[in-house]
Order: sequence, then C-alpha cells, then structure tokens
Amino acid sequence: MVVPCPHCGAEVGEPSCVGCRQAVPFYVCDACKKQFTNPRFISSVKCSACNNYIFEESSKSNRHLVEKYVCQVCGHVEANPKFTHVHSCEGCKPPCCSECGAALATNNLLSYFVCSGCGKHTAK
Repeated sequence: MVVPCPHCGAEVGEPSCVGCRQAVPFYVCDACKKQFTNPRFISSVKCSACNNYIFEESSKSNRHLVEKYVCQVCGHVEANPKFTHVHSCEGCKPPCCSECGAALATNNLLSYFVCSGCGKHTAK
C-alpha cells in the first residue's frame, strides 16, 4: 500500500499489515524528507475538538504518567484517559506554565509545550 505525500505528491510506502498501518503515527517522505501524519493512524486518545487521533507518548510503559496531550492537527489540549498519577521521583516536577501554573502538554511532532490553562506556547 502507498500513501501520497501531501508536500510533494510522491508515493510513500507503508507496512502491509492492517494493524501496522494503523499503529504508525507519521511517515517521512523519501523524496522531500518531510514528516506527515499517517491518515490511517488510530490511537486511544481522540481530540474532542477536531475528532482526529492524537499521538500518544511513544513509550507504552510511560503512557499512564502523561496527564494531557496536544492535538497535532488543531492544537487542542486533550486529557489522557490512561493517566493515573504524576511521576514523583525526588526533585522532579511536571512542567507547568510560568504564567498560570497549569500543566503543559505536547506531542512528538511539536517543538513546544502548550499550557492547558491559558494556551501559552513555551519552548521545549
């Protein structure tokens, strides 16, 4: 199966297994080297604003420690349904907004955090 690259129109190959095609969050085009979202990607976190699936923490063993995600399509901050608690090692604290103190959220494609309270963008 192939997917057309939205940047240059080249054909990008994808895994042949239906399950694999739904599990890969994004592809890199061989022609233009840009990343783009896999149109068949399915995760357990769906954006309530635009109805797209959100990229989850890449390490499955850490997904329960992530409180919020940012939708890679519309930028909406969405709660993680798998969240159980904030990791509490000595000296660690979750990233919080310097303006309002709310939790910061991000995803693998973003180079910044988005505040879940005031919406401010902060560099990673």
